[in-house]
Amino acid sequence: MTEFIGIFDTSIGDLLKSSNVEFDQVEKAASLVFIRAERFIGGYSTTEHITKICKQFFGNSTLIQKEGLIKQYKKMKQLVGHDNLIGLVLYGMNTSEILIDYYPTVQGNIIPLTVDSICKCLVREHFTKEEVDTICRRTDGFKTYYKPE
Repeated sequence: MTEFIGIFDTSIGDLLKSSNVEFDQVEKAASLVFIRAERFIGGYSTTEHITKICKQFFGNSTLIQKEGLIKQYKKMKQLVGHDNLIGLVLYGMNTSEILIDYYPTVQGNIIPLTVDSICKCLVREHFTKEEVDTICRRTDGFKTYYKPE
């Protein structure tokens, strides 16, 4: 059995390289709320929902260049906290190959902004473990899926 390594126990570089991020029980329960919603809400897609939110903040490279990535992350963090969407963002950490846009840096590098990279950076760099835990527990339906060890 491998040892569980949480989101906040690894570097952002290693997190970005990971294709399968593991969650603790609280994080799993909050993400399950959104995954299971696909069963019960006709036409709802978890992947489409997180992609739409990422596009809202990172889909306009002109705006990002003008305001900066950090400002977009702060705006997205505010929405996620206000609407209790951290479980959706956690789900987004394990999506792959969903390109939102390319971001050219001042150094001339081109950074692909994908759903998973946006979600990983948002959680790891802009939330504390305590904030994630609090928002997870506020998620509607959290108690249905939370099974403490």
